[in-house]
Amino acid sequence: MKMKFIPIVVASLFAVAVHAVDGAIKDGTYRAETVNFDDKGWKPFVEVTYKDGKIAAVKFDYNSQKDGHLKTTDVEYNKKMKAATGANPEEYTVKLAQGLVEKQNPENVDGV
Repeated sequence: MKMKFIPIVVASLFAVAVHAVDGAIKDGTYRAETVNFDDKGWKPFVEVTYKDGKIAAVKFDYNSQKDGHLKTTDVEYNKKMKAATGANPEEYTVKLAQGLVEKQNPENVDGV
């Protein structure tokens, strides 16, 4: 999962840097997403909220091309993925988000 999310996080943080004033990132929530849906019909996105110049909250997820629902709320998908890989989006997106808030740098966040 690290390989799919880290480029999105880096793109998001780069976009946020554009809003920086005197090197400080303005408080607010910034969103980045891929341009296209993947071959399975999902589009990953990340929302990063800054407060007092630090990452205060992060939300990773995917939107379904079919109906827009979130991968983390897709019960059947999460069940199948957990059985096949031992992890699922409902779990790993939270762990990745917590890691980014804690480390404040996507390069220091371990994959799940």
